[in-house]
Amino acid sequence: MIALLYSLLYICPNTDKAVVRKFSDAHREYFGDDYCDEIFGESVSDERLVNGIDTHSISANQRLLILTYSLLYARSCDQKGMSKKTDKLCEHLYLDKTVLELFDKSFPPTVIQSLLGDNVDIGSFLYPSDILTDSINRFIQRVAQNSSIIKKRKLLGLISKEYEHDYDRMALEKLSHMPALEKVVKKFWEWGLEKFIRIQYTGSNIKVNAKYYPELHSMLMEACAVLDIKKVPDLYVEMGFLNAWTTGVNDPIIVISSGCVSLLTYDELMFIIGHELGHIKSQHVLYQELARAMPYIASVIGNLTLGIGQLLGSGLELALLDWMRKAEFSSDRAGLLVCQNVDAAVSTMMKLAGLPPRYYSTLDTDSFLKQADEFEGYDLNEMDKIVKFLSVVGNTHPWTVMRAKELNKWIKQGKYDAIIKEHNARSHWITSGKFCTSCGAEISKPQKFCTECGADCAKS
Repeated sequence: MIALLYSLLYICPNTDKAVVRKFSDAHREYFGDDYCDEIFGESVSDERLVNGIDTHSISANQRLLILTYSLLYARSCDQKGMSKKTDKLCEHLYLDKTVLELFDKSFPPTVIQSLLGDNVDIGSFLYPSDILTDSINRFIQRVAQNSSIIKKRKLLGLISKEYEHDYDRMALEKLSHMPALEKVVKKFWEWGLEKFIRIQYTGSNIKVNAKYYPELHSMLMEACAVLDIKKVPDLYVEMGFLNAWTTGVNDPIIVISSGCVSLLTYDELMFIIGHELGHIKSQHVLYQELARAMPYIASVIGNLTLGIGQLLGSGLELALLDWMRKAEFSSDRAGLLVCQNVDAAVSTMMKLAGLPPRYYSTLDTDSFLKQADEFEGYDLNEMDKIVKFLSVVGNTHPWTVMRAKELNKWIKQGKYDAIIKEHNARSHWITSGKFCTSCGAEISKPQKFCTECGADCAKS
């Protein structure tokens, strides 16, 4: 693995680089096409070696493996300045610094000596013993269970259209061409229902903050940072099984059931939080609230217009519900961008689909995705299509297996990886002021305002 080679070259002193080069020359096929002689040059900087580790192309466990080998080597050498290098490597690998503490507890000096012996050199790591390999693997397996150690990549400058589903955009575009909708929306919020909802949750549920549910509060802050959401919404916990929703428009709030907190893993809960934040970032909440209230609004209008208003309202209600189901596809993508764990995204949907808690330890995501393929197959004749339409037409959410299918399709198309990789590269340019933080468009230094969205470039 080329990334491990870069990390060892970054950590090791110049006296050991010749040994590393000899080893790598003898095993070029192991390192692949990325191998180049230039990395052994005397003029190669530490920054060049660290940046040569492409964290996007390696898994979380591989990142832990690289750091563990590097820490073992650094601790065994005990040379001045190595701790600064391992700290920097830990940060570059998107790993929380608590992993350094766990390493020192698992590998105190006496354990390292027993694993490596007295005559320690770079060869001890280039040709590790079975005992050393087993110890490292056990440590990685134990640490990897704590998902909070694997930090999420922040997608600086992310805009909602980058991940939004075509179905979502097309359905919302149809709604925007309904002339009566804007008037209904304005009147809906003149009634002050948003304030009523906020008072209701503040009076009845626990608001998440650094004191109550500190881990949830930390997860919310991290999820907002990943999606580049500046204004952090309030988060409440409500008694219930597995459910979450977002309400409010000017000041949205997220509500998560106590079952989500108790029954979901760290990354699964991050998927749920990211999903709800996706609704906020895509500005879904106004139309969602309108769809929920449409039956009541149509009833009031109908009573005033001898029932005619109810007929008009039913058409708008169906259009809103159709859009709401399609908006879920976009928010599922936002959830995946936050948790950055494909298996966790699919396992969350399995649990939402009704998997009993007693089977959580044996869930099979592959079988669930096969079921989604089978469901899609019910489009062979018109009767199947009609039955599928009628069975979901009044629902606010699409079938869970269809959501899994759409998300898996997006992943297979490479679009999820493309967003992560692009923003991994773009983050440097945004922090240097070359991209608009509002819409992600490229800007030049002389610009006062972004030509795409009009945002003040001085604030970007």
